[in-house]
Amino acid sequence: MAEKIPITPEGKQDLENELKTLLSQHQPEALQNLSNALEDGDLRENGDYTASIEALLKVAKRIDEIKICLSNAQVIDPKLIQSDKIVFGATVILEEEDGKKVQYQLVGADEFNVKNGKISIHSPLARALIGRSAGDEVVVEAPKGRMTYSILEIFYQ
Repeated sequence: MAEKIPITPEGKQDLENELKTLLSQHQPEALQNLSNALEDGDLRENGDYTASIEALLKVAKRIDEIKICLSNAQVIDPKLIQSDKIVFGATVILEEEDGKKVQYQLVGADEFNVKNGKISIHSPLARALIGRSAGDEVVVEAPKGRMTYSILEIFYQ
């Protein structure tokens, strides 16, 4: 049996929407492009054919990835969590060494987006934060070097 993958309700909805778009728009478009390329004749010297095959395979691969993720998803609604410790779904406000404040939500691997303040539960920072409380400091070995963060606030939304 496959391991369950934690995901927020929002992350699950985003994947379902992406899957719907892939199946209703991108896959038919890729198939139509392939059909058009096949009509052009000699496939050995047909760059459109090669590009169409690659595009179709890319869409099919992403469809499979999403289906696997959704079939193994364990939806965890952060709004229902009541904890003073950091667990999956927590939103944390951290202070970096230079005094800069940052906010992140710990989410599933398939829904992270650092620009939107969502970090994967498997990231070095998230792993360092799990089980910690407000007022704690964490040290993280990051690609850009050792970083120290102070946990200012934890909430679930």
